[in-house]
Amino acid sequence: MKYCCKNMEYFLRNNRKEGDFDSDDIIYYAPQYDEYGIVIHDSGKSYIKMIYCPWCGKKLPDSKKDLWFDELEKIGLFNPFEEEVPEKFKSDAWWQHLIKKYPKKCFGVDEYIVDVDAGWKEGFVSSNDLEQDFETLTNLFNKWLYNEKNPQESWENELYYNALCDISKAMYKIDDVKELAEYIQKIWIRRFNDKTKSFDEYIQIATNIKKVL
Repeated sequence: MKYCCKNMEYFLRNNRKEGDFDSDDIIYYAPQYDEYGIVIHDSGKSYIKMIYCPWCGKKLPDSKKDLWFDELEKIGLFNPFEEEVPEKFKSDAWWQHLIKKYPKKCFGVDEYIVDVDAGWKEGFVSSNDLEQDFETLTNLFNKWLYNEKNPQESWENELYYNALCDISKAMYKIDDVKELAEYIQKIWIRRFNDKTKSFDEYIQIATNIKKVL
């Protein structure tokens, strides 16, 4: 494993066992997600994801957690926290394989086409319009969840914010309410491992989104 600096190397090497979580550690590295975090000492398995190294300031690798879920879904595993995950997905083996299989040049970003990639048929919109839509989407979800926070306060929850980002990217592409409800349900289980909501509840929020947005 390569380290961005001596301090990062010191703290990770002094962990009890590489890849294993211990709430007494300071810094945690999850090899299966290629994700670094600052351990929250609450006797649980919580950590705050790191974007930059706190010592040398270098940008850390982008987390592969979403890709991890996507790859597991391809083989029929939709709830990896309750189902048995293949051994290679418990380490960095799965994404190291992808890097070897697909060189960096394969990951170039093509020009974004609004009416094709986003399903937008109503002409061009400003960034202000998109920001307003995202704020409206947040208000809809806050009401659905009985969350009394305003959008700005809600976005401080990174997990919630990322879930809303996933949904906002899809809501323009998906016209069918049932299909959108299924997508939201998938995101909710993936992000929060929440299986308490009925499908009717997902239909409700999907319907509200389509009415307003």
